[in-house]
Amino acid sequence: MKRVLILDTETTGLDPATDTVVEVASILYSVTHATVLAAYSSLVRAEGNAAEAVNRIPPAALAAAPSAAAVWASIQATAEHADAILAHNASFDRSFAPPEIRDIKPWICTKDDLQWPKQTRPSPSLAVIRGGLLDRCAQPEPHPGTLTRHGWAAFAVVLAVIAAGYVAAV
Repeated sequence: MKRVLILDTETTGLDPATDTVVEVASILYSVTHATVLAAYSSLVRAEGNAAEAVNRIPPAALAAAPSAAAVWASIQATAEHADAILAHNASFDRSFAPPEIRDIKPWICTKDDLQWPKQTRPSPSLAVIRGGLLDRCAQPEPHPGTLTRHGWAAFAVVLAVIAAGYVAAV
């Protein structure tokens, strides 16, 4: 595996039949060169956000965001350069993605398919992974609390930095 697309969504709820995506972020990561090749993040236009208390995305910002079609087209263009899509709780993100993204590449779940440092249960939370990764890197968290809140960008960068070793083993 030479390149992976690390992907995350923020949604208005847990049911893809009734809820919508309000943010998509991705990083095209070169496993071969251990570097980020491209990064993309966008809010997605929506009329409201029932999950604002969880994802902290104000509905007013969503009203000015690009359309879902435009956002997913950007993701698809990048995904075409990847060998697989990597996501934490991949079944959740995949269920919210349009068919052209769901079926474009195989998906790898960082929650269920990879063994992380300090993993003490079968499907670790992002907070457990964060703790293990920060210990592994022997670095303090650059902005305390960022990796325990929703907001993919900070976690995705940390995940991208260590992904080469874990993805290469899959």
